[in-house]
Amino acid sequence: MPSVGEDISKILVRRLQKGEPVMKALLAVVVILALAVPAVAAVPAGAEAAIQQVWQQFSDAWARGDAHARAAIWAEDASLINPFGVEAHGRAAIEKLFEQENAGFARGTTHTFSNFSFRFLTPTIAEVDATGEIKGIRGADGTPMPTVTIHVFAIMAEAGGKWQMKDARPYVIGPPPGQPPTGTK
Repeated sequence: MPSVGEDISKILVRRLQKGEPVMKALLAVVVILALAVPAVAAVPAGAEAAIQQVWQQFSDAWARGDAHARAAIWAEDASLINPFGVEAHGRAAIEKLFEQENAGFARGTTHTFSNFSFRFLTPTIAEVDATGEIKGIRGADGTPMPTVTIHVFAIMAEAGGKWQMKDARPYVIGPPPGQPPTGTK
């Protein structure tokens, strides 16, 4: 399969062989390139607020210990790799992972998000970066643990007027080797 560059070269050569002036042929190539380069989509009105509302629904469900409600914001074919490297593919598997988390470290905790950054690839697909804080974690002996700060990168998609999580990769930001720990307060 020829590359885009090869295709454009063929167009340019063909136009020049037909006796078209060089500048006109080059202009045609520039227009083709401009149309071929993907651009960041315009932000649909209200999309950022709607996406943040989905994340708030996740936070509210987390605080209630409601794995089903947490999973409900995920698309049927979504994927998640949690900060501990556990993978879940599909809403049902994600819900089971959330049930396991609720029975362990997430029990009695809160999870909030801030510092959102959005990049709309199309009007219905967005990359989202956010900072998360998990408060109230307790050690195995019941000792209070520091707040854990995470970063989340996610892909969200809108269908039928509803934004859903398609893929998410939350992670704890670790220190460089030999440095004191970060990601906790």
